[in-house]
Amino acid sequence: MPRSLTEIAGIALAALTAEERRRCAAYVDPHLLERGASVSIRNTTVPVTVPSFMVFVDLRPGANWGHPCRYLLVSREDGSIARVDSEFPPPAESLRLIHRGEGVEDWMLLSTQPLEQKSS
Repeated sequence: MPRSLTEIAGIALAALTAEERRRCAAYVDPHLLERGASVSIRNTTVPVTVPSFMVFVDLRPGANWGHPCRYLLVSREDGSIARVDSEFPPPAESLRLIHRGEGVEDWMLLSTQPLEQKSS
C-alpha cells in the first residue's frame, strides 16, 4: 500500500539514531522518484530500483559544506530504505523540512518550507 509523505518522513526519522535526530535537520523532496530514475549525489549516481522519495539528512546544520550528511531513498510501497552517506547537499529548491533538532535555527536550514499534505 503506498505510503503518504508523512509516513515516509516517519520511516526516515526512525532510521536515525536518537543522537542524530537530536542534532540534525531533515528534509523530504515531495516528488516521487520512479523506478529506473537515478539520483546524482556528488560524483555518484544512485539508481532508483523502486518508486521512492528522497529524504536528506543534514547531520551538522549550520556547518560549512562538506560535512557528514545522508540521503535516504524510502520506498513508497514497503518503506524499505536505501542509504547513501555523503558530504554535500542536494539542490534545496524542492526540499521540505520534516525535522529540526534541538537548537537548530532558521539560518542553519537549507529550507524552512514545511511538508504540506494535500487534502483527500
